[in-house]
Amino acid sequence: MTVTPGTRTAALASGALFEQVPALTDLDPADPYPAYSRLFGPPVEVAGGDVVILTRFADCAEMMRHPDVTLRRKDSAAFRGLSSSFLNVLDPPEHTRIRRLVNKAFSARSVELLRPWLEDQVHLLLDRTAGQQTIDVIESLAYPLPLFAICELLDIPVADRHAVMGWSRPITFGVDLLAGRRPREDQVRYRSSLRQSRLYINELAAQRRRSPGDDLLTRLISTDDAGDRLTEREVTATAIGLLITGHETTVSLIGHGAIALAQHPKLRGPVAADESAADAFVEEILRYDSPVQATLRVAARDLTVGGVDVQAGTALLLLLGAANRDPEQFADPDRLAVDRPNNRTHLAFGGGAHFCLGASLGRLEAKIALAALAARLVNPRARLDGVRYDKSVMLRTQTRLEIDVDGLLPRKAPGSR
Repeated sequence: MTVTPGTRTAALASGALFEQVPALTDLDPADPYPAYSRLFGPPVEVAGGDVVILTRFADCAEMMRHPDVTLRRKDSAAFRGLSSSFLNVLDPPEHTRIRRLVNKAFSARSVELLRPWLEDQVHLLLDRTAGQQTIDVIESLAYPLPLFAICELLDIPVADRHAVMGWSRPITFGVDLLAGRRPREDQVRYRSSLRQSRLYINELAAQRRRSPGDDLLTRLISTDDAGDRLTEREVTATAIGLLITGHETTVSLIGHGAIALAQHPKLRGPVAADESAADAFVEEILRYDSPVQATLRVAARDLTVGGVDVQAGTALLLLLGAANRDPEQFADPDRLAVDRPNNRTHLAFGGGAHFCLGASLGRLEAKIALAALAARLVNPRARLDGVRYDKSVMLRTQTRLEIDVDGLLPRKAPGSR
């Protein structure tokens, strides 16, 4: 049976389905893993069968790649403002077309060319904390760095970047799975931020059409594949999607990495001195504390997952934070182990056609930032009372992360580790 409008997906518009799942609405954002453990196992039907929660690695991985599973979140009012962006709501063939065009513009080469700029920015941001005995890693480094990196790729003027920063978090949490539970003022900020960002990118894109540059926004406008190009609406939606989805997830990744470095002193030397060690550290953080804790899919047809029959129109809630700690996939999963041989098989960046476009950029930003923290902070100690998380089912991200330090070492000469 194929899902049709007006069936179960209509309930997704209000987000009411998820308010009926106490295990999600009441979980502790600072430590959701005990709640995941209670849910862990075969798929669980909740909310009268309208939602099926998946926690096992194999089940989540299968549904991310299943041809009869969609991203039919465009039925939700929270996502309409971001429609036409493959990053959020589209399925094939629209997604395939836009992804192909954006891939041509957002190449691995573009990301790697940003490395010297990223290194300079990380150390400039750290230099501003000199003399402080307590550093808020989120405010000082993790929050500004990834947003400014996307701004640099899009060539957003420096004078405008703080305004763009102000739009990011309201939009991110406005499309959270439990957005309807947020205070009214948060929902108002979401709509206002989305409107302002759309108007801003529209105007910036119009300027680039008149005066093209050597930047990602110009490439999004001009990229061509056998005569196929992105429409004006698609360019705007994709640029906003890159700004938003490429930001908060990296904030979380850097934050969790900073906590791990403070808690595991023996890791700091290798992460600071060896690029392969930094790579392995980032991958293990992605598995151990996934920035994206949950994602939503919808069964387009009747199907079976993990031995459970699922009707068309049923919402599939994939708890990636649980799947990445599945003992069938990762031995001793609750232990941070940078020498884990298969840690790169995690689902932190999704899978299948919707694998995160910005994965390589996020990895590079985190690796550079965490290597610098490991090299320059003297005796960092995370303050238990100095960490605050936003209450979100979708993202596990810190709004504050205070670390006590005994000092800040100078930056080593460029090129040395």
